[in-house]
This record gives sequence, structure tokens and C-alpha cells, in this order.
Amino acid sequence: MEADKRDGHYKSDFAWAVNGNGAILEAAKGINPDHGTFGGSIAFLPSSPDEDPGLDLDVVTPHHCDYYEGKLAVATDTENPIPVYFPAVRPQRDGHFFTFPLILLRNTSEEDVKTAKLWLAQGLALFGVGAKANSGYGWFDSSPELNLKVSDKKRVIEDAKKKENEQKQAKRDEDLRRERQARLDAMTPEEKIAAMDDLQLESKVRAFFKEPKRGGPSEEEKIAMVAALKGPRLSVWIQFKAKASRGGDLAKAEQSIREFNKLKTEGGKMP
Repeated sequence: MEADKRDGHYKSDFAWAVNGNGAILEAAKGINPDHGTFGGSIAFLPSSPDEDPGLDLDVVTPHHCDYYEGKLAVATDTENPIPVYFPAVRPQRDGHFFTFPLILLRNTSEEDVKTAKLWLAQGLALFGVGAKANSGYGWFDSSPELNLKVSDKKRVIEDAKKKENEQKQAKRDEDLRRERQARLDAMTPEEKIAAMDDLQLESKVRAFFKEPKRGGPSEEEKIAMVAALKGPRLSVWIQFKAKASRGGDLAKAEQSIREFNKLKTEGGKMP
């Protein structure tokens, strides 16, 4: 039916599968009026193993090459067998598995998903996939018991991977912290003060009267802080004085700064 073709190509998987058979397409309209543009509700993606099982070298030995190539009219036992070697995927070890991903398309129902999984599992177990299935290749165990074991193993693998990622992130964070600390340790007191934002500098100002072992600044840091507060960071000092007028530790820090400036620096009074 030309109506099921566009530019010489079938419009849907269904039309292609029945080779445009008009009777089948007409009958399908009673089931699904949109069959002409319907391409399926589930996509079956390529499968992959959880771990590469590796390859083995296998051999197939045709006994009648000339007969199959049309050089002899009758297959006789006079031909020499010619071994043909080929790579084959090794059988998976116990506990390993293949994953067959399904992607839901359009308005897929839960029943569609159950049916697709059932058909796929039965096909893998009853018919196998690929060539040489009669020789033992391409067979899969899709039993519920095995799937349960696989789910448990995947959970263990995911938990281990999550823990590994967390450990790697913790190490990256620690390395970054050490790198920052190394850069900080290499700075002069003046560079450290210049690198602080206003909130960080104010925090240092609040602790001005404390001993270094209790979080207060060293004498070199105090000299750099006072110079900054009287110069490029004057705005921090002005805002801090307004807060210190309420008394308490802030007033104590302000007084400590003024006394230090008077005794230890020669740059004039604090503003």
C-alpha cells in the first residue's frame, strides 16, 4: 500500500515488517488505527557485560568447501577438511552477567514493559542469540533466581563505587586544603591581610586582643592589620568602630588596637 510509504520507504517498523502487505495492514487498523506511524513503544538497546569475559580461539571445520562453493555437484568424502579459526566470547564466570537495557517510548504501559521483559527473557533462554547456538553459543540464563543474585551484586558494586568516589573526593578536598594552606603559609602578613575580604578581616579585628594560641593574630599580623585599617581597609575600621560603641569584646578589641598602634607603630593615631 503506497499510503504506508513515504519517499519510497516504509513509514513504520510495522509496515516494513509485513512488507507492506495490504491485508495485514488493513487488519491492523482495527487494532491500532495509528499503525502507519507507529514505531514501537519499547527500544531494545545493545547488551553489554559487567566485566569483559575475554576471548577464546575456536575452530569450525567445513568438510565440503568445493560442494558449498558450487565446484562439485555432489558432496563426497574426497575433499580435505579446512579448519577455520575464529574468536569466540568466553563463557561468563559465576556471578557475572550481561545487561539488556530497555528504553520506554511514547505512551508505554507497565503491562508493555512486563511483556517485553518476559519475551526477552524467554527468547534468551529458549532460543539464544547470534550464530552457532546449536554449538552452545549465545545462551543466557534469565531465571528470577539469577536476576536476584545479579541485583544484589550490582548493589554491592554500586555501594563500593560510591564509597570509592567519596574517598577520592575527600582526598581531593584535603589536597586542595593543603595547597591553599601552603600558599597561605608562604604569604607575608601584609599579603595575608590584603587577600582577606571584609568579613574575614573583621573576624581578625574582633580577635585582636586574644593570644595567638587562642585564635588571636601574631605581632607581625597585628602590625599589618593596623597599617591596613589606617590605609586601604579604612572602611572596615570605621564600620567596626560603630559596632564597638555597644561595648563588650568589640570595645575591648578597639581599645587593644589603639594601644598597640600607640606603642608599636609610628604611623600616627588610629582614625
